[in-house]
Amino acid sequence: MKSFRGLRMITLSFCMVAVSALVGCTPITSLTDRSQVTTHAISDVTNTATANSTSSASANGGASSQTTTSNGTGSTGTASSPAKVTVITPPAPPLVQLGNRSAAARYLNESLTLLGYMPVQFTPTTSTDTATAMSQLAVNAENLKFTPLDGTYTWRDKETTQQIGSLWNSNTANVITEGALMHFQADHHIAVDGVAGPSVWKALQSALSTHEVSKAPYVFVTVDERPTEVLKVWVGGQVAVRTLANTGIAQSPTSIGTWPIYLRFQTQEMKGRTPWGTTYDDPGVPYVNYFHGGDAVHGFPRASYGYPQSMGCVEIPVSTAKQVFNIVTYGTLVTVRK
Repeated sequence: MKSFRGLRMITLSFCMVAVSALVGCTPITSLTDRSQVTTHAISDVTNTATANSTSSASANGGASSQTTTSNGTGSTGTASSPAKVTVITPPAPPLVQLGNRSAAARYLNESLTLLGYMPVQFTPTTSTDTATAMSQLAVNAENLKFTPLDGTYTWRDKETTQQIGSLWNSNTANVITEGALMHFQADHHIAVDGVAGPSVWKALQSALSTHEVSKAPYVFVTVDERPTEVLKVWVGGQVAVRTLANTGIAQSPTSIGTWPIYLRFQTQEMKGRTPWGTTYDDPGVPYVNYFHGGDAVHGFPRASYGYPQSMGCVEIPVSTAKQVFNIVTYGTLVTVRK
């Protein structure tokens, strides 16, 4: 029996046939949604005056204006001078996603840090009072001014810094930002796509204004392929779970890099075709956590573990997979390295 690997082309048609017991908040509806960004347009103001109307919008998402000319009549029944009414539509909030480098990206990093979703801490330059800083960021969001504060970052613990410190950049929406944002989206019942859009800014503004700080420790996963394949779950800078694992064989290797968990199933049927043209069908694969295309951490019964055996997934013993499943969540980073 071979485990799942075939969603490398970002499609469900290769392996995902039957799904049961989807857990967590509402996920994206298909794997192709991971690369799609939906822009939530702000409704235009409707002007009901009888007239010829013209509208114009400034470049780069600026405010748009709509001018309406009303050809009404005066009280004497004679035509009056045309009355012009200008309606200003405020600019739409920015969209921030992986790789974005902007003031809004810095604002997002600060907000998620102060709300407890990052492995770092933020200290404002003007005040050591984080509650005041959150309130100030909330006011900025309410006014659609996503202006970051001046301040400095420090890591929560030494071990997390050593394991994933190279991934962090406070000026950019990096993979740590993406994972933290997905965790925030899951907690606030927003579609988990790792993109900050209107619904995210609204939820952030609310959480900041009420000082709704997450108490959960920072969690991430590492998978080392050499010399013996080992998966570790890190919680608050400490190894909470350590287990032998199986990654992909040479003909269908597991991708190397770091990605957030974006789709989860308590059980799933996995079927597809091997590199040699034979088919496999594994019903009831337990505790599935997809982190990159078709690569997932999941339970799978094997006679032994610690060396490449899968079609690209990271297999671990079923009993341990249950433990891992109950610790990780949407947005938990998984790093696979040689």
